Amino acid sequence: EDPLVRANLAINLAFAKLRLGHDLREDLNTADQALTVIDVAGTGRAGLLVAWSRILRGRAALLRGELDLASAGCRLPNRANSWPHLATESLSCTAQVERQRGNVRAARATLARALSVHTALSGDAIAQPITLGPSRRAEDFYLAAELALEDCDAEAAWETLEDLDGVVAIEGYRASCSSASNDQANRQRVTAE
Repeated sequence: EDPLVRANLAINLAFAKLRLGHDLREDLNTADQALTVIDVAGTGRAGLLVAWSRILRGRAALLRGELDLASAGCRLPNRANSWPHLATESLSCTAQVERQRGNVRAARATLARALSVHTALSGDAIAQPITLGPSRRAEDFYLAAELALEDCDAEAAWETLEDLDGVVAIEGYRASCSSASNDQANRQRVTAE
């Protein structure tokens, strides 16, 4: 079996287990073992998988309340600009570490960076609509609003929620335009036949 495929599957399983609150260490160890046979120093897929494994370990440590381990695991990868989804996961995790340490201002500043990356990752950027539901992006917007309230900044909380509404509205408009465009193309094709 291809070690990249084995590592990718193990990391996906670990991510699902993390979301469910289960122990993911065995799956991450499987991923790490698969990746040991590959040069992971580069910016390719192997390097990305190593970074995901580290951040998932950081998230698991955060859930256990091991803030120093979480902070180390969640730090921003060197090639974060190449991997924006990984960057948002890292920044969000780091913000949550700062929140648990009682440093709400640092958490807000870090999360603001994550939100700017989320905003830049529009449906146009990846050629597909992104729905906001239980996702890292939606959770980060909600966390930013909570942090603003914890910092007694209700205005910033409202602005964050308005920003979220704006993102949803823009993506809804894009989806309706795409659907209308597809409907028109289908009508033209049927008429031509």
